Amino acid sequence: MAETHNASEGAVWRGPVKKLVMLNHSWKDRRWNNRWLELHDGNRTATLRYYLEDGGKEPINTISAHQIFDIVDVRNELRSRQDCSSVSNFPSILDIISSDTEDLEFSVLIVTRSEGLDRGREYLFRMASAADLQSFVPALRGVVESLKVSTELTSLIWRLRIRLRTIYEGNLFQLFVAVMIF
Repeated sequence: MAETHNASEGAVWRGPVKKLVMLNHSWKDRRWNNRWLELHDGNRTATLRYYLEDGGKEPINTISAHQIFDIVDVRNELRSRQDCSSVSNFPSILDIISSDTEDLEFSVLIVTRSEGLDRGREYLFRMASAADLQSFVPALRGVVESLKVSTELTSLIWRLRIRLRTIYEGNLFQLFVAVMIF
């Protein structure tokens, strides 16, 4: 069972998962590896880390929350696809392995943004239970959304500063011209 808060180590969520790993760079050759997943929420950054085991010293990989483009609760996506209630563009992993619905029951797909020529990556994690999935997805979405709001607010403040500076400098120039004419 996953833990939702562990303040002593700074983890917002932590628990055992299975991570889909492709072999020989092919999604057709794949396996599920046991991993330990932790969501850390810092002051300005948040990270998703996965380890070989609980208490692992070095993470296998760290995903910055700023890189996360989409979080897909696979079970809900598969249901909406079967109901034809929504038309969605399934990420490539799900197109290939959507026949393994039992494996995808408690899974979450995390898609990162593409940067330059590097295409975004897709990480598929299978949680131990529905309760783990229901606690992890909202926690991750909350962290990503809070960072998005923080980034948008910072951007708005910078744009406002630039605009005020432009107005101030423009008015100062006009005042200088008026004094010279007077």
